[in-house]
Amino acid sequence: AFDIRDIDLSYMNYVKEQQQHNASFAVSDRSTLNMMTTQNDVNATMSNKDTNPLIESNTNINLPPPTTTKPTTKKEEISISRRKDAVMGGNNWQMGCIVLEQYKLVFCFIPKIGCTIFKQLFRRMEGKANWRLDPHYMGDLKTLRNYNASTVVEMMTSPDWTRAIFFRDPKERLLSSFLDKALSNHGYYLAARCCVCNEGEVGCTVELDIANLKRNKWVNGECMNKLQTFENFLSHLEKESNSGCATDPHWRPQTERIDDKFIPYINFIGHMDTVSADTERLLRQVGAWHPYGAVGWGKNQSEAVFQSKSASIRVSEAKLKLGQYYTPELEERAEKLYVKDYMHPVFNVTRSLDG
Repeated sequence: AFDIRDIDLSYMNYVKEQQQHNASFAVSDRSTLNMMTTQNDVNATMSNKDTNPLIESNTNINLPPPTTTKPTTKKEEISISRRKDAVMGGNNWQMGCIVLEQYKLVFCFIPKIGCTIFKQLFRRMEGKANWRLDPHYMGDLKTLRNYNASTVVEMMTSPDWTRAIFFRDPKERLLSSFLDKALSNHGYYLAARCCVCNEGEVGCTVELDIANLKRNKWVNGECMNKLQTFENFLSHLEKESNSGCATDPHWRPQTERIDDKFIPYINFIGHMDTVSADTERLLRQVGAWHPYGAVGWGKNQSEAVFQSKSASIRVSEAKLKLGQYYTPELEERAEKLYVKDYMHPVFNVTRSLDG
């Protein structure tokens, strides 16, 4: 376990400011309550071996007291930046939160939290005949970037709209990213993100020919080989905290997905541990469960979304391998790396409040 005193002082000041900023506001409705958590809730999750067999009972992250939040900026005063706002695809986040107008739903997906299945689901809800195909290269789902600023503000603040996000335990998500991006497809994705160099440089020995990159990339072969181990991958992220590698959306801190000005307006939170139940709850809320979520999934197309065998394997693979890759020392380092997630004054990334 690590001590709160080890945490970067600037972030501690941020937490303190958020607590002071929100202290005068009370929870007014259930949608706000769904965003809240208590220290006991999170500490229980972090120390529960049944919830996560990796985490020992002496693991203890000292979280700040629970806070409440309500909008402090009037809707008409909210400004939109297509370049900077995370919900608009600022710093990529795969180009913004998904919008389903018919269901008044804005879904701010986070990579490595069921994205493939969620995108298949949303394409199905949009009536795409080929919704079962890999959705990542379709590019036919609308995002907030497709709308003007005033419409985005309305979608992101109106009580008539559902604004949803799903979270995952950061350590589990980090391992899932490593297994997918470092150990599959020869680690090309990770190398193209973290080991790029200029042709002719010392050590610049590998040319990647990847179709979806649209152009070849030269990478440092030693770096590419080194990042094939989980410990070296974690070390690289620790040392390159401000690089394009560290800010890749597959392992970037989840709580950076929502800009501070929109946090009070998020009115649905789900979690990877309870993704099946939470997805059903979301679809029932927007009136899309029976047409699109209850059936049509799995090998025989008779199962509900996230309940098929293939979906279960996809969701649970990293969880089952936590003990294989994490030592107590690596676990502690990962907790420090994602302290902003674990200590966020509003969002609870370790489990769903209703779960």
